[in-house]
Amino acid sequence: MVGDFNQLSDTVVPQRTGLTQIVNQPTRGSNTLDHIFESSPIYTGVKVVTSTPKSDHRAIIAYSGSQPKDINKKRTVLQYRPRTPDQHAAFLAHLSHMNWDEVIDITDTQTAFDKFYAIVLSLLDRFYPLHAVTVTNRDPYFVTPKIKSLLRRRNRLMRRGRIEKADSVTKRIGQSIVDHAKVTFSSSSRGSKVLWEKVRLITGKNNSDQCLDHVTVEKLNQHFASISTDQHYTSPLAKATVPVAALSSTFSEYHVFQCLDHLKHTSAGLDSLPHWFLEMGAPSFYLPLCHLFNLSLTQSVVPTQWKTSIITPSPRLNHLLPVLITDPSPLFLF
Repeated sequence: MVGDFNQLSDTVVPQRTGLTQIVNQPTRGSNTLDHIFESSPIYTGVKVVTSTPKSDHRAIIAYSGSQPKDINKKRTVLQYRPRTPDQHAAFLAHLSHMNWDEVIDITDTQTAFDKFYAIVLSLLDRFYPLHAVTVTNRDPYFVTPKIKSLLRRRNRLMRRGRIEKADSVTKRIGQSIVDHAKVTFSSSSRGSKVLWEKVRLITGKNNSDQCLDHVTVEKLNQHFASISTDQHYTSPLAKATVPVAALSSTFSEYHVFQCLDHLKHTSAGLDSLPHWFLEMGAPSFYLPLCHLFNLSLTQSVVPTQWKTSIITPSPRLNHLLPVLITDPSPLFLF
């Protein structure tokens, strides 16, 4: 018995019929909705592949004997910024002669932030340009664009006979995989449940019995936009909301430098500035940023770059109600 068991739990059929469910990989998104039930061991294995017809469901191949090959390889072009010691040296050498007077001399908060972001983003694209690399659906979960680029570089070195250089790249690949695994499976205060959810996501085993099959991202966006938008809204006049006593405790240059020098990899927001870039340029960035933070505090103005957030709909499967998790994008919150 095969089919799409969207509204029926996969535990009910085995209890009432005695059949065994043999599909253990996600068939639609991260959910296992399509099942194959058998009364006796008929097939040696099951493989979930990309469906040939246009569908959001994946195809299931139940086979006996050797495992069939998936001819539908899906390629995705991703972009990343490679980083080398030479790039870091050139970037730091340029920052040593950098003059930030054109940012510090600006007294308007939004104009100053726009100027700073324009300069910093141009530096990022100049010294760390974007590179494109192609990954496929056959690559393991830990193959990031950086690792895929290192793999290709190692293969080129091997073909040229540069074995020692290829071995050093191999060590970098292994360390990158270890670092990725630490981030993915690192223990947290939320307990082992979150850890095993990540394990099931990677192994393709998902115990979710239900899903919000009829709710799409577009529908959620339209719904919350309709109930959160005031058609008669007018922007209020800017006013000072910071007490006079609070203005005495402004940011110091040393404080800003310490914050930049101890950024975490999860601190990056939607301003397209990675944490390693801000940390690398901390000896120079602290000066204009200190001016921007104090300017924003004294004028009670939050720049538009800090007003953008990521809203991720997270389904509560037991109650079928969406929960919104907001990830603010500001570099610093104060």
